[in-house]
Amino acid sequence: MRFGGHETFPIRLGWLSKALILIDKASQQQQPLRALDSVEVFDALGVGRNMAKSIWHWLQVTRLAEKAVPELPALGETAVETHKGKREQSIRLTALGRLLVRRDRYLQRVGSWWALHANIVSQRDAALAWRWFFNDFPRTRFDRGHCLDEFAHYAQREFKRKLSLTTLSRDVSCMLASYSRTVPVEVDDPENASHCPLSELNLLVHFRDAAMYERGFRSRSIPPELFGYSLAVAQLGSFAEDSIQLSFNDALVVSGSPGRIFALDAEGLAALVSSTSSHSAIAFRELMHGGERVLEGPARTEVFWLNHYFDRLGATKE
Repeated sequence: MRFGGHETFPIRLGWLSKALILIDKASQQQQPLRALDSVEVFDALGVGRNMAKSIWHWLQVTRLAEKAVPELPALGETAVETHKGKREQSIRLTALGRLLVRRDRYLQRVGSWWALHANIVSQRDAALAWRWFFNDFPRTRFDRGHCLDEFAHYAQREFKRKLSLTTLSRDVSCMLASYSRTVPVEVDDPENASHCPLSELNLLVHFRDAAMYERGFRSRSIPPELFGYSLAVAQLGSFAEDSIQLSFNDALVVSGSPGRIFALDAEGLAALVSSTSSHSAIAFRELMHGGERVLEGPARTEVFWLNHYFDRLGATKE
C-alpha cells in the first residue's frame, strides 16, 4: 500500500480526457509516451510538473492507463541478459481507457464517472483512504477530524506500525474534496477548472457553516449497467459458466458491493437491480433460496457493461 501520489490534487475537470486523448494520439503515431513529466506533455495538458504527476496517478488509480514494458525479441539468453534494464517503459491505455476514448472521450456521461468511482474505491494499494471510506467507514455524519482519526486507526492496524498523521491527513483531505458538494452552494467562477467531477455523483455533502459532512445511504439515479459493472470490478458472487449469483445482503453490505460503494440503502439497491430488468442482456432477477433473497444475472466483463451503456445511449463509436 502507498499513500499520496495525487500531490494533494483531486481529479480536475478535463484532466483525464486530455490525457487519454494525448496517450491515444501518441500510440496511433507509434510514438508512445514514456512519461507525463516532459515539457511537451506539460504544454499539451496545460499543467505544471506536480499536476502532471497527479494526472498520472489518477490515470492509474482509475485504471485508464498503465506502464508497459515492450517484449524483447527472441535473441537467446545471453542477448536478453545484455538487454536487461534497458527496455524503456511506455504509457499505454488499458482496455477501459481505449473504450472511453472511442465512446466518451470527453467523459461527459455520468455512467463513465460512476465506473471510474467504482475503480477508485476498489483499489487495494493506491487509494486506501477512498476504499476505506466507502467500504468500512461507518459514520453517515461526521467532521473531518473524526474521519481522519478513524482512518489513522484503520491504516495503522493494516500496516502494523505508526504512520505519519500528516500523510494520512493529505489523503483524507483529498478524498473529501473529491466527492463533497458544499452547502450553502459556493458561487462558482466559470473559468475555475478545479472542480472535481466526482462531486457530481452526490455521494457526499459538506455543510460549510457547521464544518460537517454527510453521506446518506439512499436510492440514487445510477445507470442499470453499473450494477453489473461494480460486481465485475469487485469480483463478487459465485460464477457458473456465464452467470453470477449473490445474496441480496452481500450486494448491499459486503466490501466492494454496490450497496457500499454507491451508498445505497436496501430500497435503493432493489431499485437499481429492478432497473436492469428492462434490458434482457443485462437483466438481474431476484430469487428466493432457502428463505434468502438471491440475485442472479449475467457474468460479463467491465468493458461489456460499459459498451452496453453507451450502446443504449446511442453514443457514437469514434
